[in-house]
This record gives sequence, structure tokens and C-alpha cells, in this order.
Amino acid sequence: MDAALVPLMLRGALADPILWIVGAAIGWDGRRPARSTVAMLGCAGAVWGCVRVAVYVSFGERLGLANAAALAAVCVAAMLAVGLAVRETRRYFMGLL
Repeated sequence: MDAALVPLMLRGALADPILWIVGAAIGWDGRRPARSTVAMLGCAGAVWGCVRVAVYVSFGERLGLANAAALAAVCVAAMLAVGLAVRETRRYFMGLL
């Protein structure tokens, strides 16, 4: 796998509105147990990552297993980061911390 490919994957993930919409929707509930939120965000990121891999493959890209797994991992990490940031920010401002 090319090391320069990961920043490109991350930039593409950050530009995708699905990340922001789903991450904010799942992370919004600050009263839900953290374990449940992490599980939901992880599953959402994995599904989103698989969809992104399928879209790239449908456009004729040859990702290979390592690049496809890296793209899915970037999506999971981005979804966790955005969702947990929304959760903790909202909990802070609601006084739940």
C-alpha cells in the first residue's frame, strides 16, 4: 500500500456528507452508554467504508485487499472521531460531564 494514499482516503472521507450526518446523528445522544455509541459508530463506519469501496470498484478502480481494508479502516476511524466528538461536545454543553 502506498503511504500517500491514506491522506487522500482521509480527505475523501472528510468531504463525504454521510460522515457528518450519520456521525452527528449517532453521537447526538449524550445519555446513551458510551459502549453502545462506540458500537453503533463502528458499525456505521464499517458499512460506510464498504459502500465507499464498492463505489470505487464500480468506477473501475483496482484497490486490492490492502487498500480496500485501509479505506474501510479510515472510514471507521473517521466515523468514531466525528461521532464521539459530537457526543462529548454536546455532553459538555448540556452539563452531563
